[in-house]
Amino acid sequence: GHPALNTKQEELLVGMLLGDGSISVPGKSAQIKVQQCVAQESYMRLKMSAFTGMAWTPINGKSQRQANSQVSFHLNEWRNAWYPKGKKVIPREIIKSHFSPLMLVAWYLDDGSIAINKTKKGNETNPSAFISTQGFTKDDNEWLAEFLTSKGIKTSVHEIKAGGTFYKKQEDKVYYR
Repeated sequence: GHPALNTKQEELLVGMLLGDGSISVPGKSAQIKVQQCVAQESYMRLKMSAFTGMAWTPINGKSQRQANSQVSFHLNEWRNAWYPKGKKVIPREIIKSHFSPLMLVAWYLDDGSIAINKTKKGNETNPSAFISTQGFTKDDNEWLAEFLTSKGIKTSVHEIKAGGTFYKKQEDKVYYR
């Protein structure tokens, strides 16, 4: 069969697609691809287990572990929304309609990190959380920053010259990169 996703699975998928997840179309129907480093394989397995009713390929890879879900025509509309011209974009209406704590957690756990910086006097600053978003355009990053700000997470976009990475900075020292 071709399993459809429930609301929680859709929210999780949105967070995964903002992060390391992807959707491919090996034939007429699409499939979810998950990929994590070896140290995060248990997290990858947790994400896979959330898609109840969906079979997965065996996990493979040495330094990067990966697996694919079974194909489902229900995923085709997701593929078309996230990859309209073959390159991943931010489907704004999907982000708006699926915004949730679960979506944010999945996004952060896929591409997030924490850093503690030092002031000029050597004092530690408050921890800063980063989420890598360099796979998206500057326009998409600016939209994400505005959207998160509208949800109470004050953000702005900054370009990091090396590699064209963008991140969003929250005023209370929480950063989204």
